[in-house]
Amino acid sequence: MKLNNHGWGYKSLIIWSSVFIIALLIASLWISNLVRRYNSDKKSDKTNNVVDANKPYYDLENIMRNAGIEYASNHNTLITLSNAELIIPYDELYEEGYLDKLMDPKNEDECTGYVVIKSSSDTDAYIKCSGYITEDYYSRME
Repeated sequence: MKLNNHGWGYKSLIIWSSVFIIALLIASLWISNLVRRYNSDKKSDKTNNVVDANKPYYDLENIMRNAGIEYASNHNTLITLSNAELIIPYDELYEEGYLDKLMDPKNEDECTGYVVIKSSSDTDAYIKCSGYITEDYYSRME
């Protein structure tokens, strides 16, 4: 019986090394994809919780924005200059009946704020409650 005593050759070494490297590459790509998917799911859960926690305040901002638009249209207020802004404080909207009292949904304290109208399509409402302040809120505008 004749045995092959040459062992592994370079050809066998290169083939098996290539197979092993390709398997490692596929496994690492699969694992990185799983990690990326897991991290994005965690981020979306955190984002959804933040949105859900602030949703009542976003609703208050929308109520105030709509009241400001109605106020401006009823007072025939036109913004014609390119840099002009109309700032309507919460107190004025409340006193003229465009708003009911804005109450903090979490502790029933009264909120305050103002509406900034830059054009008919660019209107922002800013509120300040005990548990929430709109980003870029400027207290001297009240």
